[in-house]
Amino acid sequence: MRATPRFSFLFRRLFAVAACVAVLLCASSPSHRAEDGETPLAYELTRLRQAWLLGDDSAAAARLDALRNDNRLSGELPRWAAYLRAWLALEQRDTQTALDVLETPLKAASDAREYVRAVRLLLLFGDEQSALALVRQGIARAPGSVALRRLEAGLLWLSGAHAEALDAYSHMVTRDARPNYPYVAPWRGRWQDAPPFATGQPPADAAQPAKVEPFADLFAPLHWYNTDLPGLDRCISEMAMDAKHVAAMTVDLATLAQAARSARERINNLRTGDAAEREQLEKAARAAEFKAACAARVVVRSHLAAARSEQAEKIARSALEVAPDDVALLDLHVQALAQQGRAEESRSGPMARLRSLANLWVYTTMVTQLGPQNEAPDRVFAGALALYRINPEAGRKQFQELMTVFGAPDRATPVRPAALGLWLYAKNEPELARVYLQEASRVEGFLSGRPMRPEVQPAELALIELGEGKDDASEPDDPREGGGKPAVPEEGGEGVDVGRLDQNAHPLLRAAPRAGALSASLMDARGVVYRLSGAQIWGSYYGARPLWTSQRAIPNGERTLQNALYELPARIAAEVPAAELDAALAPGSALSQSLSQNLESFGESLMRLKGAQDLQTRNSVTQKAQPVLGLLEARAILLRARLQRDKPADLKALADWLKQHQSTIDLRKAARATSEEAYVLMDRERKQAAIPEVVHSGILLDAAVLLANAGLYAEAARLVWYNRDVPQGIQALEPLATLAAIFATRGKDEMLAARLKLLAASGLVQQQQVSQADKHPLVLELPYTLKLLRAHGSAADLLAYLELHVIPDADSEVMRWVANLCPELKDAPESLLLRNASEVSTFGIFEATINYASCAYVRDSWFKMLQVDGENTTTRRFAAWTLVSDLGVSRTSGRPAGLADAADVVMGWVMLLQLHEHDGQKSPAARAHAARLRRLLLRCASPTEELVSFHPELFR
Repeated sequence: MRATPRFSFLFRRLFAVAACVAVLLCASSPSHRAEDGETPLAYELTRLRQAWLLGDDSAAAARLDALRNDNRLSGELPRWAAYLRAWLALEQRDTQTALDVLETPLKAASDAREYVRAVRLLLLFGDEQSALALVRQGIARAPGSVALRRLEAGLLWLSGAHAEALDAYSHMVTRDARPNYPYVAPWRGRWQDAPPFATGQPPADAAQPAKVEPFADLFAPLHWYNTDLPGLDRCISEMAMDAKHVAAMTVDLATLAQAARSARERINNLRTGDAAEREQLEKAARAAEFKAACAARVVVRSHLAAARSEQAEKIARSALEVAPDDVALLDLHVQALAQQGRAEESRSGPMARLRSLANLWVYTTMVTQLGPQNEAPDRVFAGALALYRINPEAGRKQFQELMTVFGAPDRATPVRPAALGLWLYAKNEPELARVYLQEASRVEGFLSGRPMRPEVQPAELALIELGEGKDDASEPDDPREGGGKPAVPEEGGEGVDVGRLDQNAHPLLRAAPRAGALSASLMDARGVVYRLSGAQIWGSYYGARPLWTSQRAIPNGERTLQNALYELPARIAAEVPAAELDAALAPGSALSQSLSQNLESFGESLMRLKGAQDLQTRNSVTQKAQPVLGLLEARAILLRARLQRDKPADLKALADWLKQHQSTIDLRKAARATSEEAYVLMDRERKQAAIPEVVHSGILLDAAVLLANAGLYAEAARLVWYNRDVPQGIQALEPLATLAAIFATRGKDEMLAARLKLLAASGLVQQQQVSQADKHPLVLELPYTLKLLRAHGSAADLLAYLELHVIPDADSEVMRWVANLCPELKDAPESLLLRNASEVSTFGIFEATINYASCAYVRDSWFKMLQVDGENTTTRRFAAWTLVSDLGVSRTSGRPAGLADAADVVMGWVMLLQLHEHDGQKSPAARAHAARLRRLLLRCASPTEELVSFHPELFR
């Protein structure tokens, strides 16, 4: 696990001074003493670092007090020292000292950033009133700061003053002249380009972004549409859940609507040319319309929550007469119509307006990933689903109309069928979902015979879970007119004929080709082609992360994925009649013929590619590589099932079995690959040892396990050792070699066991080239690996495997998952969790945050830090550093703008919440802090993919 610098050169220059000093202090030894010729400041900073990370609170406070006003400090160091000292004071409930400490950076501030940072810190400790007072001090200095106005309004409703908060938001809406404000994309510019306090003005011209104050707020977005005021949405949502607020707004609805009409009439009746008068009337009208719209939103949301859709629709329609372009009101109107199944009216009315005003559209990751954006598919399809449940034929037609209209923003591409199929599956409509999922497979997935993109992987996974169902797209259950016309244009040229079993075949046999295609999507097809031919092709390698995240989009996704990729051969061997399996493997079967023809064609293309790498040949190989690998993997699944059923009794019987069956999946032979020197040497070793060659890692694993089950442990280990160059399959070498080492030990061959352990540790053969951002395939394979290790080894073997191959590269998300899979970790020594890159030490992690101007490394190490820090003193200080340093934390951090986004702050809060929860096992005070912080997070943030993966209990 290594931090990946993704930060621009300009941003790093901002931290140049601080980084240089910090590197000096991080390089110092804890026992270091000031000597002649040493820079005294560097020595003091070294002592400060030691006191902060390892000392008690009083020592850290004393060091910070001594240095925070030192005029030798520059760059970010004075601010960091002040905020760290304020943190210590707030932990002791000494708010006054904290405010005194923060006064220095606030006075020196030339823009709103210091106020944003100070408010976030005070809010973390539950002091909304002090935070509000600071914000108002800032507003007195800079009345034109929109960031400070947002903070003021947000703090008002967080402290319970909802009406005052709406007034504050109204003031902002009135002052901003942009059309349809606040439903605009927040400006994400750089703070150094913002106007200073002395000349600060509200953003008025989007064509001059350099003069606009960048976006800053306490809150993450709540809804799918763009808004410059996410706190407003959260305030209204909270008011709608309070009966008193709803009752008051209900009484005021008519009065507020009439006031808005009257204000607009005054503008329409104005007959003078006085620009100032018109401007004042326009502001008054906008304020009146905003207040009427907010009241309507509160009441409509309460009716929708109680399933009173007719009342909600009536109020929303009436309010839209006053504020026809209010995106939030249109969104609520769509929801009210959807509850009644009035899909056509919604599509041609408010949804059409949302398409134009707010760019309402649907793409697949909106369905598969958590976050506010996954509201959009609900808005588009919920009405059609309600109609379908009343009138299936009419509902199907609406789905097709909606797919045509609400595709990509360019309006040229319809909604992908995978998106609708997955959405319907999540809404418990499996049969209709299957229709669209199969269409997705035909158009851009497994059945298309072309490379599978990540966004269609969850559709294929869902089809494996659902079962194939009917094949014929023209059958009556297909909702499309004309039967066979796909919903999206086919792209990428001619695909491979994947061949399919009859629909009456056993369901597990029918799942094998699709599972093979999913396995191939884990492979680096470019690397395979290069190893075979030495030629380069196009294409993208996505690795294991897309499949890892796809699991969450399917009801039983994790179990389905394990069944499909790793356990399907055993299930076929146990559940499919032998005659059916033999028929599927017979030379005349559809699968066998398809594989044979495609392998021959692929081999010829590779031969041409070696001779002349022309555009047409390279394109042909690019299109065929992954689908052909999928066909090979599907065949391998069936062969592994046959092997497990046949159970060769010894190495000789295994060699005979391989000679009879293995040639059909030998890609090296089919591609007529040139024999490299390493392969020739390895083949010579095999023949001298009388060990058969195995060309697929899955078959190698199964064969070794079968020999071990027969008591032939030494033979099983030798089989793996002499086939350590196995070229095909998704089973990684590390678990194979680890298991073989266990077999060698049980077979009394300690020398071979040592060799296999070294082989597992070295990682000489990598099936994939794994990027730092990817989930390692070993993690995806881990449940299956653990099952084998538990069956054939001991708890010590299992822990040794985790220590060597999983834990060093595991971030907090993976570690949490591993801990759930492995109860054995509870009894393991804490030092096991420290197996990591060099930065894992306390000082190394701190240094990494400076070097990379990011606290992402702290986030990735957080699970381990919580487990190994007994009293969590150092971990607590890291939480403080993460939050006050204002460096990036979340994976969604974009180009740094000089101030952490709300997503970074929320992730820091989640880390602190986990710390309080961990300490809460012994401390009532920590439990109280955790409860308060949990409430704050639920009010300020929405469940996103990263938050749920990092702390799933928070949004359960």
